[in-house]
Amino acid sequence: VSADTDSIQYENDDLMRPIYGDDYAIACCVSAMKVGKQMQFFGARCNLAKLLLIAINGGYDTTSAMHIGPQMPVLDGDKLDFDEVMSRMQTYMEWLSRLYVNAMNVIHYMHDKYAYEKTQMALHDTTVDRFMAFGIAGLSVVADSLSAIKYASVKPIKDDDGFIVVFNTGEGDGNRNIAISTHGTGIDFLTDNEISLIIEMMIAPIKNGDFAGAFDSFVVECENAINPSISIIWIPVSILIGFGLAFLIVKIQASKLKTVRAQVNAADYVGNVMLTSQYDNFMYKNVTSSPKAKSSSGGSTHTSSSGRTHGGGNKSF
Repeated sequence: VSADTDSIQYENDDLMRPIYGDDYAIACCVSAMKVGKQMQFFGARCNLAKLLLIAINGGYDTTSAMHIGPQMPVLDGDKLDFDEVMSRMQTYMEWLSRLYVNAMNVIHYMHDKYAYEKTQMALHDTTVDRFMAFGIAGLSVVADSLSAIKYASVKPIKDDDGFIVVFNTGEGDGNRNIAISTHGTGIDFLTDNEISLIIEMMIAPIKNGDFAGAFDSFVVECENAINPSISIIWIPVSILIGFGLAFLIVKIQASKLKTVRAQVNAADYVGNVMLTSQYDNFMYKNVTSSPKAKSSSGGSTHTSSSGRTHGGGNKSF
């Protein structure tokens, strides 16, 4: 029900009671309050994901078609530059923070001026603790977007009015890269071929946007490489299969000997063979030498700038 409706919240009494006492409640989303003793002003949330798009468009809101905030040119170029985007984002976050605080102060002032919640306030103590709460929405979206801008190739696409409305990450053009880095015992366990296999298994879900599935593939393939799932029961089974195949092959070859029959004594075979002479003749000697290949396990390595040894691999897709 919680997942379907997003309308049920859960609170932990073991955590809340030592701080807020037995008589507590939740204000707005997740803020705990002592009932009758505390109150909270809350001004919804600032949408950072939308702010990022506004910053890229230089203060233009593509949803309302309004110019808001500091006015700048729309970011230009075939690829978004991380440093340029972050500089823009800092400017607009400072603007939004000031706007947010001013809006909250207006809420406080109008609340006390018109006392439109006087009925609820009558149930509070005469001296009540007041809190001001701020919220952020879209934080993970912004983190993912900035990561894509920094580590991938994000191409902005503009509409007919010259504002950026769509982004192309260059999928299929070799602009995306997946890499695995190993260190310590990971170098010994994962060979170059195994790392390449793990990367191949992760690319398909990543292309479909299934990043959790890609991580699951990574975990499963690493587990298979480090702990191969070979049951001990296969050891005696393999031996029995080998003996069985050997016995079958010998019986088949023996059945083809039509002119030879088993004899009781070894001397009984001599009558059919007569040796007139025998000698050893040394023909020639040909000796070649080559270095013995050293056995090795694990993958290839390199030394980082910090002096640590790393292995791994990567692939563009």
